[in-house]
Amino acid sequence: MAKSKTLKLFWWKGNDGVPNLGDELGPLLFERLFKLRVAFAGMQQCEAISVGSILGWPVKSGLLDKRSTPLHVLGSGFMHGRRMDVPAKTKVKVHFVRGALSHAKLDPDNPQAGVMGDLGLLTGDAVRPSTRRVRPYLLIPHHSRIQDPRYQAFVARHPGAAILDMRTADLDAACQMISQSGMVISQSLHGLVMSDALGVPNVWLRGETLHGGADFKFFDYFSSVGRPSQLSVSALDAPDTLLQLERNAFELGRATLMRLKDDLYRATEGFLANR
Repeated sequence: MAKSKTLKLFWWKGNDGVPNLGDELGPLLFERLFKLRVAFAGMQQCEAISVGSILGWPVKSGLLDKRSTPLHVLGSGFMHGRRMDVPAKTKVKVHFVRGALSHAKLDPDNPQAGVMGDLGLLTGDAVRPSTRRVRPYLLIPHHSRIQDPRYQAFVARHPGAAILDMRTADLDAACQMISQSGMVISQSLHGLVMSDALGVPNVWLRGETLHGGADFKFFDYFSSVGRPSQLSVSALDAPDTLLQLERNAFELGRATLMRLKDDLYRATEGFLANR
């Protein structure tokens, strides 16, 4: 039987219908890099889940038990570190998870993780990034904090700085802004992931709890790229803010990025060849 060129994928969608680029990355990358049509499907009907902290949903909801075929996992992670029942291996086929913390929850009897990484690390192959840096700082708030006056004030204090609103599905425009920036300061996990993918130094803006998972998803991703978890800033209005940004910036090495990308391509192509 010929393989379908349409991939039935589940990803997070808000009830308000407003996209969040971090969650839209999965379908966009499958379409651009693997030449597939992607159709959104519910957790019972989808073939796979990919980008996002959505690995806990099918487990805690009981939907795995209602599936007739295994759910394929391609880079998803958990939102939090709370204890949970481990799903039966007949119900989940893990090709790779986002990081070591998600792996440890999913397979506690096998602490040695295999392939790990966020599919968003392939972003640089899906766009044409700029090679010209035109702004010193790009601030990427969490999508729920885009109107925070503290961030508007930071941009006003630093000529040329800008804010990227992740409530979009325009991958090209977002990557153009990131690649044109000397440094990215991000509350958004995928602001950091995309910056790593595009070779732009970035700083994690930490300091307030945005969801029930706290920092779990960040530490999970950091484990896959070897990023020290203490590299962060908690405010942008301190007298030594610029010094703290320089001290806490992270830049993913090219060799590490290429190794991770090779692993992610190999695992994803293996899934596609056998679906």
